[in-house]
Amino acid sequence: MAFEAFFIRHAESAGNAGLVTEDPGSIPLTELGLQQAEELGMSFPFEPSVIAVSPFYRAQQTAAPLLRRFPEVEVVTLPIQEFTYLAPERWRGTTAHGRRHAVEAFWSRGCSDHCDGEGAESFAGFMERVESALQWLQQRQAQKAVLVCHEFFIRAVLWRCFCPSLEKAIASMPAFRAWQQSAKIPNVSVTRVSLETDGRVGVTLPFGLHLAESIGE
Repeated sequence: MAFEAFFIRHAESAGNAGLVTEDPGSIPLTELGLQQAEELGMSFPFEPSVIAVSPFYRAQQTAAPLLRRFPEVEVVTLPIQEFTYLAPERWRGTTAHGRRHAVEAFWSRGCSDHCDGEGAESFAGFMERVESALQWLQQRQAQKAVLVCHEFFIRAVLWRCFCPSLEKAIASMPAFRAWQQSAKIPNVSVTRVSLETDGRVGVTLPFGLHLAESIGE
């Protein structure tokens, strides 16, 4: 079975802007992010076959103008939310800068089964969630599926696609972190991923919609 999917990173959030946040799931978009979401909805170049949205608020806000534009398209909420690897309760009312030392400690540990506490997940659990999303796309043989999600999730999708197995993707956690830090996926950019029937994977690296007229063809 094959699929073709377009992964959209959410618009600029309060966390992206360096502001104080309370809970990973409730982080809102900034004013700029709301504008970016509206532009996404207006300029999206084709009608999706299905729109899957992360349950996190910033993704839901990003998707809202797209859903208004395509009211007849099937919409589902899938567990394609961001990787929450720090226990949220310990980090309420902090900024990304304030959490930096804890972030570095988590990745330096390099243990794929480590869970930081209630509300957090291990890297292994995160990659299993990514695997489930890819299986969902394969099972429905999705074509022109649009998934509104998050940077880490998109990175992990690409990582899994180019690893020979889920086990290998999990075991290579340190390499994933190094690669994840090598370049950023911009807000509201689109990453196209396809799986052919012969197992070949195709990827179009993240691009802005103003550069993406051909994706509607």
